[in-house]
Amino acid sequence: MGSESGITASTKAEPRLDAAAVFYVSFGLAWTIILFGAMFYLWRKRHLPSLAIRGLPLTFASVICLHLYWMLVQVCIVIGPIEPEVGEYWVMGTWLPWGISLFYAANAQLLHVAKVQKRFAHNQNVSESTIMEESTNKSQRSKSWWRTRYQRFMQKSYASRVWILTSIAMIVQFLLTLLMYLISRKYHASWGIPGTEVHGTAMERKVEQGRGWEWWPGVAVQVFWSWVVAPVVLWRSRHIRDTHGWRLQTIACCVSGMPATPMWLIALNVPGMEPCNHYFIPPQWIALSIWFIEIFTVFVPVWEVKKHQGLQEETLDAIAQWESKGQKNVSLSEFSGSTDVVSPMSDSFKKAPSCEIALDDLFRKSNESSPESLYTMTALNRTLAHDPEPLRIFSALRDFSGENIAFLTSVASWDALWSSHPSVGSSNSGNGAVIADDLFRRTMFKHAVCIYARFVSQAHADVPVNIVGGHRERLDQVFGPAAQVLFGEGRGESYSDMPFEYLFGSPAEKQAVHVSSKVNDVVAQRVQWWGDIPDEFDANVFRDAERSVKYLVLTNTWPKYVKEMIELRRKESKPIRQQRRGWWFRR
Repeated sequence: MGSESGITASTKAEPRLDAAAVFYVSFGLAWTIILFGAMFYLWRKRHLPSLAIRGLPLTFASVICLHLYWMLVQVCIVIGPIEPEVGEYWVMGTWLPWGISLFYAANAQLLHVAKVQKRFAHNQNVSESTIMEESTNKSQRSKSWWRTRYQRFMQKSYASRVWILTSIAMIVQFLLTLLMYLISRKYHASWGIPGTEVHGTAMERKVEQGRGWEWWPGVAVQVFWSWVVAPVVLWRSRHIRDTHGWRLQTIACCVSGMPATPMWLIALNVPGMEPCNHYFIPPQWIALSIWFIEIFTVFVPVWEVKKHQGLQEETLDAIAQWESKGQKNVSLSEFSGSTDVVSPMSDSFKKAPSCEIALDDLFRKSNESSPESLYTMTALNRTLAHDPEPLRIFSALRDFSGENIAFLTSVASWDALWSSHPSVGSSNSGNGAVIADDLFRRTMFKHAVCIYARFVSQAHADVPVNIVGGHRERLDQVFGPAAQVLFGEGRGESYSDMPFEYLFGSPAEKQAVHVSSKVNDVVAQRVQWWGDIPDEFDANVFRDAERSVKYLVLTNTWPKYVKEMIELRRKESKPIRQQRRGWWFRR
């Protein structure tokens, strides 16, 4: 049988410097330079949406931890005959399991992001009274000490929860490895359980120290993550179809880690593997899996970043071509015969068949005239105004950027409520009208605080929109104090699960702010903020942030959505036989 370092009882206690050793060391150094160069490139591009959602710190921590073990394996073929075998035991029992735990914790980030984004993919028709009733029921429950601690733990961010659980697993792993080391006389003959010691020459004892039941904590952790957690991740991600290659990366990493432990055990315990172990030591099977994991974890995102940059340049070129044709000021409204963007609150918008207007008419006629027009801001604005539902679902379930579309539609509805309110604050309207106007302003401020807490605040939003720092600071100054009073200082159920209807009030409230005669009665009952309203608060308070998010959508989500819609129309135009043939080859 083999040993962890690939040595036998006849191996000489001297460094190995043959061709195989030179190859492994040279390959290890070259791959380390390439890998860390790619990681440095990703870290410089970490602001991109496709990388910001991946949680690079946790991913890089796991990759560095695993790569140090991988590099040690490459060097082990040289120093294996002279290194103490107890060192390999501690590396296999602590360092490798720690790296695997961190990696699968980072790998499960896909499931968390997909779960959070589903909130933006479905309409939540829950009234404010329902939310207040649920929160009241929760507050009336008797909370034990464990329930209170659990709720505090769940209120932490996902990254914090992962770090806490992973740290606990690391501590348990270390204690188990330490326990096996203390009770076995294989590593210290003077104390331990009798009968566990080894005898023979120094090299024979070294070979026996490289295998045995003492290694089970490290083996158990590898089996647990590779054959229990990984299949669960694969099963739960089966319906995810993202545009970032994240699901492909997750599947490839999970599959790559499965053969490692079985092949390592076979190499250690099957006598026929000894000739192979001389050139490919048993830990190399684990190192091979780590190598594939590093490829999919680091270089797939690099490829996605390059693809994103190409798509962004293609979008900007399409816009430039559209403008160079002398149609810079031409609106896509010619497709419907109107030059105005229809408000989502207008009667004409509610009566119009949105799918036909926004998708069929837009894509069909723009393709007939100029395909470049589909990539313009005008086309995006038209889709957001007429039929944002398909784009919202695509951005949430495919692009994992549903918060952007939800923010834009929320701000659009907020603007519509503000602009539709009659001017009742004039001097000729009397004191009652002035009071009503003040109540309306406070109501709109409350709605704006909800939008801020739901999408912008770093302390309250589960997925804050990516806007320029200056715009975020301005909104923090306007809405930050009010959000802290209304929603507290950290994340919680009251705002993380806030339905979109709650952001703008019930239909009764919408009607009330439209009719001046009902403002005093309804708005006064719904106002929840009686503090000071900053002077900077006005109808344009979200304008800069809206432009920033809209440009981000235009250069990231929108071109992907357009390409998918065009591809979908092409598939629909193909004969059924061609579609089946294409499906067969795609399998």
